Amino acid sequence: FLIIEGEGFTYKLDSLSGLFTSLKVHDRELLDRPIDFNLWRAPTDNDVPGVDLWKLERLDHTGTRAYEVTWKTAKPADAAAGREADGSEAPEAVEISIRQSVASMSNQPVLRMNNKVTVFADGRILLDVQADKDPEYADLPRIGLRLFLSGSMKKIRYFGMGPMETYIDKHHAGHHGIFKGTAASMQEDYIRPQESGSHYDCDFVTVKGKGLCLTAASADTDPDSTFSFNASVYTQEELEEKRHNYELEPCGSTVLCIDHRMAGIGSHSCGPELLPKYRVSADTFRFSFMLKPEEI
Repeated sequence: FLIIEGEGFTYKLDSLSGLFTSLKVHDRELLDRPIDFNLWRAPTDNDVPGVDLWKLERLDHTGTRAYEVTWKTAKPADAAAGREADGSEAPEAVEISIRQSVASMSNQPVLRMNNKVTVFADGRILLDVQADKDPEYADLPRIGLRLFLSGSMKKIRYFGMGPMETYIDKHHAGHHGIFKGTAASMQEDYIRPQESGSHYDCDFVTVKGKGLCLTAASADTDPDSTFSFNASVYTQEELEEKRHNYELEPCGSTVLCIDHRMAGIGSHSCGPELLPKYRVSADTFRFSFMLKPEEI
């Protein structure tokens, strides 16, 4: 394990996976499980015609492995992070370089990645992802991160498309704004459980409760770069397994998915396949997220 400590925070990163297993602020844990990369979603009705290929490729059973983890202290590279409010130079940050892959057992990696994690002196975490997808794999359901946050962190606040669920091909009924809710209220109550409750074109999302808070934001250099997210009391595995909404059982955590790309919904259950422009079909992905754990 690599342990990064600063004023009021202690983070732990597993050198075997290259993933954070613990985020503590003032000795209070935000994570119920390690953060991981996420390529899967509970199939929607419109996903069903193509889900057999996703299953054949075992996109629902991937894990992350680290081949090399190195670290150094350095001055923050970006001007905003590198200066204090009074204009003085900021303290050194910890830069962690990680060579990783995302794969299922006995299959070739779906993603090969060269990522960089920067932990700043104020506790912010910058994740820069450079991922190359094996072109033999089909389009992905999504690509992003999944966090199991403390179940006490129930309150959600975000700036993006809302207030209802919105996707890249399903957002014209929504509008941009700051919206609030809870992890339980953001889950759409479909009779057959499935992927739902995502919010498209977001700048930030904050999850908080019982004095703990996590803010996630896009940190791409492109000022127009945004992300999608959903928050739920159910895991995607639970949503996929149960056939009726009344059978669902909360997992005890607040499940936060932050997506660089989320596939559209489409109409393939009774119509054509999802249009190419709404698919997660690139062979190269470059994106950055900023995470800020804190006690409030």
